[in-house]
Amino acid sequence: MTYIILGISGSPVKKGNIETLLNRAIEGLPAKNIERDIVHLSGLKVRDCIHCNFCLTKQMPGKYCSIKDDAQAVFEKRRQRTLSCWRAPYISCQPLRGWRRLSTGSAFLSSAI
Repeated sequence: MTYIILGISGSPVKKGNIETLLNRAIEGLPAKNIERDIVHLSGLKVRDCIHCNFCLTKQMPGKYCSIKDDAQAVFEKRRQRTLSCWRAPYISCQPLRGWRRLSTGSAFLSSAI
């Protein structure tokens, strides 16, 4: 069995501590039977959730959210993976902008489809 692992860096800082930690964690995995993919949100445009409940009621393959931005591709990658590894900094006990939408909205991927 081949495991497909997706690493997602939620830091807005390119090549910062979060990306370095995630890259090393993913690279440190055994090479046998593992495919790796890393997404860096610092290079993507991801808007905040508008709480329209699309992800709960109207989600379908290829259309996971009503907002048209780079998050759709991340949702699709997440759906195709066996395991995901998430890393993001929290400032003042709150996740960074766009991160909450990716982490909570995608939680419905497996149950809705």
